[in-house]
Amino acid sequence: MKLRSLSRSIILSTLSTLLVVSGCGDDDSSNCATAGAGGVGIGTGGSTASMGGSGGSNTTTGGAPDQGGQPAEAGAPGGGLGGSGGAPPSTEAGASNAGNGPGDPGAGGEGGARALPANCSGKACTYDCSAEGSCAERIECPPGFDCNVTCGKSSCAGGVTCGDKTNACNVTCTGEASCAGQIDCAGHDGCKVACSGQASCNTGVRGSNGGKIQVDCSGNNSCHGGVIENGPDVLINCSGQDSCDGFVQCNTNRCEVHCSGQSSCDGKVQCNAGQKVGSCPR
Repeated sequence: MKLRSLSRSIILSTLSTLLVVSGCGDDDSSNCATAGAGGVGIGTGGSTASMGGSGGSNTTTGGAPDQGGQPAEAGAPGGGLGGSGGAPPSTEAGASNAGNGPGDPGAGGEGGARALPANCSGKACTYDCSAEGSCAERIECPPGFDCNVTCGKSSCAGGVTCGDKTNACNVTCTGEASCAGQIDCAGHDGCKVACSGQASCNTGVRGSNGGKIQVDCSGNNSCHGGVIENGPDVLINCSGQDSCDGFVQCNTNRCEVHCSGQSSCDGKVQCNAGQKVGSCPR
């Protein structure tokens, strides 16, 4: 209803203006009004999803002159309403037809099994250094294996290490001046070191093992660098002449030391243990 009333008003106003304008074509029409009433435009809404509606047009025909010959007041500006915009375009992307691109990088392969020395088989690694002067470099026993080392005359000059993760450790220094480098006897399944060669194990024997430690210094002048052992049960035999003349020390629950060789131990024995056996001072 409001739209119809508005349309009628526009039509009547337009007709009235046209009648007046038709009279302004004469020579004495200088007093005709120059400003007319503003038209009212009604825009139509857009019908598509991507285009806005077109706005309504504003009719600006001249208004009727007043009786005083003065220009009429300016007509009110058009009040046409613009059409409502169409629905916004869809934001959903269509399905992609992209070709097959390069695939994601493949996962790296797992590392291979640890390479073992040729002298390791089963659960033990064996170092045969019985040849004179052999195995000059220090021997490092690999973790997770028993380690068996045999050293001949002047061999194993760099010494032997059984690390903390070595299982059982057995080192035999039979040759003269064998095992000149220090012997470190760690691990967790016990350690046995035999220094039967003359002047063998010259730098000494050190150990800190979770099992029983046994060190036999039967060669003359063997174990000159001393014997220091730490473990739950330690047995040290210094039966060779002038053997263990450096010092003997054990720090353990049970310490058993025998200085039976001539001038062995030289009276330098220290047993830090709850149970002291043999040559341990009381």
